[in-house]
Amino acid sequence: MANKYNKGSKGSYETREGVYYEKDGGRINRERGRESRDFNEEELQNFFNSWEQFYKEKTDDVERKNFILCDEEKDMENANNEYFNSYNYIHIHEDMIKDEVRTRTYYDAIRKNEHLIKGKIVLDVGSGTGILSFFAATCGAKHVYSIEKSNIIYTALKIRDQNNLTEKITFIKGLAEEIELPVDKVDIIISEWMGYCLLYENMLDTVLYCRDKWLKEGGLIFPDKAYMYMAGIEDSLYREEKFDFWRNCYDLNFSPVLPILKEEVVIDYVDKNFIVTDTCCILTLDLNTCTKDHLSFVSPFKLRMIRKDYLHALVIWFDVSFSACHTEISFTTGPYGGHTHWKQIVLYTNHVLTAEKNEILKGMFALRKNNKNNRHIDMKLHYVFDGAHTKARGLLPQELTIALLHKCMPIRAKFTTMRGRTDELTRLLHKYIRVHVYAYPRARICRWRMCKGGKNSPRGGGVVTHPFRTSAWSDFTPLLLTYHNKAPSRYSNFRTDPFLHTFRDSHFCNRDTLACLAIHKSFVKARDTFYF
Repeated sequence: MANKYNKGSKGSYETREGVYYEKDGGRINRERGRESRDFNEEELQNFFNSWEQFYKEKTDDVERKNFILCDEEKDMENANNEYFNSYNYIHIHEDMIKDEVRTRTYYDAIRKNEHLIKGKIVLDVGSGTGILSFFAATCGAKHVYSIEKSNIIYTALKIRDQNNLTEKITFIKGLAEEIELPVDKVDIIISEWMGYCLLYENMLDTVLYCRDKWLKEGGLIFPDKAYMYMAGIEDSLYREEKFDFWRNCYDLNFSPVLPILKEEVVIDYVDKNFIVTDTCCILTLDLNTCTKDHLSFVSPFKLRMIRKDYLHALVIWFDVSFSACHTEISFTTGPYGGHTHWKQIVLYTNHVLTAEKNEILKGMFALRKNNKNNRHIDMKLHYVFDGAHTKARGLLPQELTIALLHKCMPIRAKFTTMRGRTDELTRLLHKYIRVHVYAYPRARICRWRMCKGGKNSPRGGGVVTHPFRTSAWSDFTPLLLTYHNKAPSRYSNFRTDPFLHTFRDSHFCNRDTLACLAIHKSFVKARDTFYF
């Protein structure tokens, strides 16, 4: 469809000057804009100079009941200002509240345990919009004290008053380490302190400070247990797509970028079908007893391959639980659970590891606070792999910073695989767009039926819709791939190994496709890449 705003050719864009419209319907151009009857120069200048008053009106709402403002001027000069300012904006809180796994678990933990909340004094650390405080107050808490440093607290005050909870909740603006509560002790601490990779932002330090200072003996913490896990994944799609781009970027070789890619952290959702190893717990925290020293740690790990495949990266996630509840309530941020706003952390290895089933990847993982910014974390990974096909050692320094949080993996199309035999099929994909196929000596296509024209020739065009009859080919292994999503049009004319000829029909990429390949068992090094 032509652009209705530009009916001419692409090279004939019109450059327009700004236009001011007068009340009588006439108009004057930008050059005569100063003659506008709506605003004079003084009014425009006064509007521009009113920034301070604009922000003051948004925050100077301190004459409210049950609201304590602690040392605001010192607060604004705090070194953590950048961190707290990021929580001034509602879209961040919207993402967290809309996280069904996160919010529903807290809701259930509080609602289903009213007998633990009723008549108790509750402290909400880092309350944000106050949703956890509201849960506790409506479940019978005697009083809730909510500590929040960012300016979103002014919105939380209005929400509290709107819901008639003014008498039950006191909001306190300031750093928990610098304020004093109106009470000596609290019965329960509630906090959503978890960050990326569990410990990013280091808010747990503040929760532990509040525990030591205000939580009475035998008091409860919601949640009170946290676990960090690691597993290996096969992810050639992201790795090779990224690397290929930098090797030929607008006919220039940007290969010096490649070492940087290996050091950067990717935060994204990982499909459970990409996992090729078992799972290893690398950290366990009991918030009732742990200290700040436990938050910088080194942990050995050992991962066993659960199938014959490639290993490109390690994925890290965390679980938390409310063990003090009548029935323990928990949630996971890992690939085996529902999507959360925490996603997962992916660390790419220096090597592509070819592994047989039951082979072992072992190593050490270390995490600590970043020396320059205590809200950030450093991660270090050392691994050793001694497999039948690959022997490798690697050391990966990782720094998880704000800049790295916006790097995402591309969306992956879904495939379903069905194998006749799995003898030498180490890289015959689980849910990938990009398919890496080996060059097999003497490999051929068996029988098939084309979806268009009924021709039994690979040059007939169309897509393969019938599985092979492999009984006559004892040394071949069939693979059935089912494609569920549309592929980009640039993948329509894809390249294949010579024995597969070349498919040119765009329907191969743009429709649900059943493709069956008969492949010889003895393979050699991968030679080509298919795009489905």
